[in-house]
Amino acid sequence: MTVLYPVVNAGVETAPAPATPVTLAASFDACRRLHRLHGTTYYWATMALLRMVRPYVHALYGLCRYADEIVDAFDDVAVSQRRYRLNELRKQLRRDLRVGDSDHDVLKAVVFTARAFALPTSAFERFFDSMESDLEVSRYDTYADLERYMDGSAAVIGELMLPILDPTDTDAAFGGARDLGVAFQLTNLLRDVGEDLDRGRVYFPLDELAHFGVDIESRRVDDAWADFCCFQIDRMQVLYRRADEAITYLPPSSAGSIRAARVLRPDPRPYRRQRIRRLFAQSACADRTEAARRRRRMARGTENAVRPAGQIDDAVIVVDQHDRATGSCAKLEAHRAPGVRHRAFSAMVFYADGRWLLQRRAATKYHFGGRWTNSCCSHPRPGGTLVAAVVHPIGEALGLVADVITAHGAFEYRATDSQSGLVEHEIDHVFSVQTTGLLAFDRNEISACTWRAPRQVADALEHDPSRFTPWLAPVVEMLSTSLLRAAS
Repeated sequence: MTVLYPVVNAGVETAPAPATPVTLAASFDACRRLHRLHGTTYYWATMALLRMVRPYVHALYGLCRYADEIVDAFDDVAVSQRRYRLNELRKQLRRDLRVGDSDHDVLKAVVFTARAFALPTSAFERFFDSMESDLEVSRYDTYADLERYMDGSAAVIGELMLPILDPTDTDAAFGGARDLGVAFQLTNLLRDVGEDLDRGRVYFPLDELAHFGVDIESRRVDDAWADFCCFQIDRMQVLYRRADEAITYLPPSSAGSIRAARVLRPDPRPYRRQRIRRLFAQSACADRTEAARRRRRMARGTENAVRPAGQIDDAVIVVDQHDRATGSCAKLEAHRAPGVRHRAFSAMVFYADGRWLLQRRAATKYHFGGRWTNSCCSHPRPGGTLVAAVVHPIGEALGLVADVITAHGAFEYRATDSQSGLVEHEIDHVFSVQTTGLLAFDRNEISACTWRAPRQVADALEHDPSRFTPWLAPVVEMLSTSLLRAAS
């Protein structure tokens, strides 16, 4: 075993605990409730996601809604006071992202999500720029002006969501993710035009309104308004089509969720010559009965959506002896003799009482089947982060949501499976994962699970190492050393 970097204790939660700490579970639940209350369409669409992914989507929506409530609430709060509150939220998120933790009911989950998926700080800054502009700008002269606003209010949401949805090719899906965010916002702007007028805002470009002869302030429904709506709808459909191409890069559960959001959004096409007058009603939207029917349909059959098990053709990151990426190759190719050095991770889930979770690999696994090993092990995808790679299989294979993820170091090893002839040559990054969730493991991947004290695991490895995978012993050694140092 070659240790590549020192044992560290640089987990996601590193800030000093506040006097009355907000738990991560409570923060995720606060975001979920905001999502459920205010974002019904998107909330039901998340039912198509894997259970372990949903909290991170709720966290992003929770931040958006929390900021939006500061800006848009119908009350007597002065603009200067709203600007102050929004700026304080922005500064706190900036500080919390730098520290790595938060004592804010909503931001704690946001910070965890941002660190787990390596979300860029600049994206959050662009979001707040657009939120602040809503306090200053009530009209947009051209579509280019509106696009600059939507970069931070809509396109950036697609950028932030993309790593959570786990695309196979992030670069290829990036543009489509932005397009989908913009398409959703344009659909909402057309739906909510009356409500925005009540707030004194006109989002649609003034030059386009003038071109079609629309006097939007009068709320008059005529052929000019209908023609203008058709023009906007054509623009949306171009964006939706481009976004559909990006969906092909998403795994089945993520793709299903995005398609669900498409199904549940008010379809703009019926507005072409029908129900145009309803656009000026404060609560105008697609028929509520139909929307409810769609939500029920999506809830059925998506609650237990999972990614197909047993796939071994995913790409892995090929690395040199210093763990520097040099390329990628198919997973099975990397494991054929003599083996290609690649990046991997091993996670050990531990419960509040200190016991570790061991799993017995399914006999059908492509190598080392039937052996006992650590809670979860897999490979980050090219372009993905290690922590994000940990989060996904912890949920897929074990049905758990991570409360705290801590990195402990990495080592290199090489081992051959005598039955399959496949070779593991990995730089293995070791993580511990704290959880209080209920175990619900995938029997296509795992044949059995057991909770054991660390001392019991070490004794069993020493007594009969053939029952265990070859990487478990160095994982246990690294974890034990790290935990001892932390306790001293």
